[in-house]
Amino acid sequence: MTQSQTRTRSRQNPLRVLYACNLRPAGTDSEHYYEWEDPNDARAVMDSMRAAGCVVEPYEVTTHIASDLSRLRNDFDIVFNNVEMVPGLDLGLASRESILPFYCASLGLPFTGSNFLALAVTMDKRLTKAVAAANGIPTPRSFGHHELNGARLRYPCIVKPVAEGSSMGIDDASVARNRRELERAVERVRAAYGDAWMIEEFVRGPELAMGVLGQHVLDPVGVDLEAMPGGPLVRSHHVKHGEIDYVVRPTLPPERLAELKRFTWKMHMALGTRHYNRMEFIDDGQRFWLIEVNPLPDISATESFLGLAASWWGLDFQTMISLVLWHAVEEYGRDPRFAERFAEERIAPLRRFVTPGLKALNQHLDGPTLLGAARREPVRRTAAPTNR
Repeated sequence: MTQSQTRTRSRQNPLRVLYACNLRPAGTDSEHYYEWEDPNDARAVMDSMRAAGCVVEPYEVTTHIASDLSRLRNDFDIVFNNVEMVPGLDLGLASRESILPFYCASLGLPFTGSNFLALAVTMDKRLTKAVAAANGIPTPRSFGHHELNGARLRYPCIVKPVAEGSSMGIDDASVARNRRELERAVERVRAAYGDAWMIEEFVRGPELAMGVLGQHVLDPVGVDLEAMPGGPLVRSHHVKHGEIDYVVRPTLPPERLAELKRFTWKMHMALGTRHYNRMEFIDDGQRFWLIEVNPLPDISATESFLGLAASWWGLDFQTMISLVLWHAVEEYGRDPRFAERFAEERIAPLRRFVTPGLKALNQHLDGPTLLGAARREPVRRTAAPTNR
């Protein structure tokens, strides 16, 4: 088949992607919708894959997710999963992010991102910390509500929902310096989340967001809360949606940066996460402390930390999104069951689109590349990330 025939066939039979998400209703700032997508961000994600030659249609998740996917599975080659909540489920349910991947897997429908087991484990902060400890990755001591009798708490400590993201249920009042403040913080989180909460020893220091894209660990995005006006103790929802001073690749000695990247990749592999990921560490100046892992991270078009880290290596937003899709397509394409749907002539436009980004990432060990332009100094910016 000639190149012209290949292009014609790929246009006639393009890769079909179902973009699954939750769309945030207009005019609401309820905590229930913190993890739902802004419609503008959803459009940007879909337009990114369209720019890579794919046909993309949205699917806004309903309570009938199993029957919906059964009906749609023959019309699409792959699902781009960005679902963090299924309508009708309560907040605090650790398994909620795993529901769509579970049904995709059971129906033989390829999907981007981690499988249902990895998503269920990482949604539970206590389980995530257990995996970290088993792999020699420092993480602050924590206690569940059933472990407090006889526990030797060290102050300050912080009270968190066990199974939430987007800083839900967490602000400066969650940090306790004594028993009285701890009791108040516990009562507050218990009122909203029942017994799905934990106490964690509070570590102070710059926060470092570590991204993974395919086989590459990206450079950290650092936020020093102590240096911000008012010196907030935690990056609460309110702080996240204000102006944040952040540094792309903050200055770290080479050996410490290498250690941080080793921790990130080791945790990524230990959890069985795939395609993309983001982790949060705190640097107390001596050790990096893993706080949480988010394998379904914010991918908003403006200032998501994963996007910021990717941009430092010269990847624009459309390339980053298409690379997430590419890594999934490449993985499933090695499975004989999916050979036809991911045949070379069908994925060729996507391959061509991501090739410059892959080349940039493959120069990762030699220094950052802005698709040809070197960029080696840390990047300091002030912005209002929609990072979750």
